[in-house]
Amino acid sequence: MLPPPVLPYALNALEPHIGAQQLDLHFNRHHMTYYNNFDVVTGKLEVRESHDAQTPVECGKLKPILTLDVWEHAYYVDRQNRRAEYVNAWWSVVNWHW
Repeated sequence: MLPPPVLPYALNALEPHIGAQQLDLHFNRHHMTYYNNFDVVTGKLEVRESHDAQTPVECGKLKPILTLDVWEHAYYVDRQNRRAEYVNAWWSVVNWHW
């Protein structure tokens, strides 16, 4: 099993592009819930890609290098319905070395 991920920066480090409240909600709640529940169900964790509402169980053996979540829960607190604005801001905080 992979150890739980830890952010290498403070929750407010991505402001003004992504707010601390949004990052806390998305990383510490949504992401960690997926992480914890997937391991409980399968007994092992594999990092995989999904899109178009697929689940990790439905995906084939893929090797993604970067993921962007564009479901509303990922940006609504900061951007409301302005998805394109969120995507543009997201590129400002991609950490290629993490």
